[in-house]
Amino acid sequence: MTIDEAKEIIDNRKNRDAWLRAFQKFCNSDEIRKESEKTGINACGYGIQCDMCLDSSNRIACALAMDDYCFTQKKQIDYSNISAEYFRKLLEGEV
Repeated sequence: MTIDEAKEIIDNRKNRDAWLRAFQKFCNSDEIRKESEKTGINACGYGIQCDMCLDSSNRIACALAMDDYCFTQKKQIDYSNISAEYFRKLLEGEV
């Protein structure tokens, strides 16, 4: 492994970690919580990723579950995209 390859792996890991934190923050946002209370969509236990959730008390449970869900469905997550629009599409199964 070259130094450049190692740096790329580290950068990808940092992007993934930042994405996980941003996605969880989006899932915890007031906008999503209010929507969940009205429609039930994306409420804890009712998202497309929820079957992959191992522990809802984990501070990034939704993000880890979505990461696992996309892996098992062979869907590629764009870890560089932390926009609310992209997160919403993920939650709606459009990505």
